[in-house]
Amino acid sequence: MVNVGQTLILDFQLRVATGTAQIEVTSETPAVETARSSQADTLVQQYIADLPIGRRDYLTFTLLVPGVSNSNTIADNADFRVKQTPQSGLSFYGSNGRGNSVTVDGGEANDDAGGVRLNLSQDAVQEFQINRSNYGAELGGASGATINIVSKSGTNDLHGSLFGFFRNDAMDARDPFAFTQALVPGQPFSLTAQGQPIKDSLNRQQFGGNVGFPLRKDTTFLYLAYEGLRSDAQDAVPLLTNSNIFAPTFTQQTIIGNLAAQPATNLVPCITTNPSNPLSNPLILPAPTCAFALQSLLTVIQTPAQILLYLR
Repeated sequence: MVNVGQTLILDFQLRVATGTAQIEVTSETPAVETARSSQADTLVQQYIADLPIGRRDYLTFTLLVPGVSNSNTIADNADFRVKQTPQSGLSFYGSNGRGNSVTVDGGEANDDAGGVRLNLSQDAVQEFQINRSNYGAELGGASGATINIVSKSGTNDLHGSLFGFFRNDAMDARDPFAFTQALVPGQPFSLTAQGQPIKDSLNRQQFGGNVGFPLRKDTTFLYLAYEGLRSDAQDAVPLLTNSNIFAPTFTQQTIIGNLAAQPATNLVPCITTNPSNPLSNPLILPAPTCAFALQSLLTVIQTPAQILLYLR
């Protein structure tokens, strides 16, 4: 019994109850990542191996990420730099593709002009992370995005693969727009020369292989990869496929023929240098001479306002 105003000390002990722990592992990406504020995406090895891609340029998978576009297209339309200047080919939120930083296992793989040096083969990439914005200072001082490529490592087992991709013009159809030049340097000029259909040449060989194995089991591993490219291609870029564009029109040919048939004593107003008033001070020439002059002029200039043809 405890009386009013009485202080009572009562000692007691707490026993530890049975403890349980539960670990939950999920493969789904959380909707909101509370550990960091940067915008980053990771392309794992499954995507790199399974998604189709041209030229085996795995960095173009970055175009699947929100906010990324092809900077080569932007450069062609709005960038006034020299077109031969290399770049990464990736534009993050409208950048020109030269402010990005690409690293391989933490080491830089950038050149001096903002492009990307040759680095790993596609088969040697384990995954790569794309940090688009708001990333930490430990990733570097790039004005654009940072891409960190992680290479594969060997295992306790011996694994390897070989690949080869070959293209040749023997299996390609002819480009319907490929023609030879109508006028070739060293050949006589002709108003009827035409370009001939031609098939572009192509011989592309892309090959390589990789192997991973242990140097010391459970401790030291080695992974080797090689990729080679041999390409020999020629594309026809005709500037002139038909020389008849230099020839006078049918109406002009008729007038020139009539002038040439007239006697040399027949003087006609032939050529004027005043397009606004062709009859103002024209050059008077014999009809056959006028025909020869017009024939020569019309193979270069076919503007009627600059030439006065006269027939009686």
